Amino acid sequence: MAVAGLAASQCMCYSKGGYEAVVFAEPVFTGMFPDMENPIHCLFYAKNGQFDDLNAQVEAVAAKWGLSVLTRLTAEEEFKEMQRTYSMGGIIVALILGTIGILNLINVIFTGVLARQREFAAMRSIGMTAKQLKKLVIYEGMMYAAFAGVTAMVLSGILSVSLVKHLTAGIWFMKYRFTVLPAAAACTACLILSACISAGTDRVWNRGSIVEQLRDCR
Repeated sequence: MAVAGLAASQCMCYSKGGYEAVVFAEPVFTGMFPDMENPIHCLFYAKNGQFDDLNAQVEAVAAKWGLSVLTRLTAEEEFKEMQRTYSMGGIIVALILGTIGILNLINVIFTGVLARQREFAAMRSIGMTAKQLKKLVIYEGMMYAAFAGVTAMVLSGILSVSLVKHLTAGIWFMKYRFTVLPAAAACTACLILSACISAGTDRVWNRGSIVEQLRDCR
């Protein structure tokens, strides 16, 4: 005989009534309660390689008598459902914040190029080629994205090891694992996007002859 106190989170979708569970081996139970034919809960332990056979037998009995069966497959499915919920929430938040970040990046690049039209025209008038100016605009845009990416990785790392790790430590079925791969992938995508935005901005605002640009900047 054993007295097992289970955490509420381990009971999954059924309740044990708030009391400690008294667990007997089958021979002991049948010896003490020979007339008990309808126990409330029956626990089965399957040895390695025998789970499928035991599960099929229990499912057949449950289907015949209208009983519910909870197995590790049930627990895994409930956990996967919880994972999907958290993942969907994270994806939605990431999309919202990512959209805001991309719009801010576009605004910074556009504003910088427009505010420096006189400077760019003067630089071209003293010998800078259009190709060199394009490289300058692209490199500056990528520097904005790189600075924002490094800052975001540092802040998210601090938040992960402090808040997220603390939250997962209190949940028995979660395991914390620190990784920088998603943040690095997002930073790489932002670098590529900033280069494309800068190139497009240069094509729109830095075209035309030097004389036209100097006249427009007066």
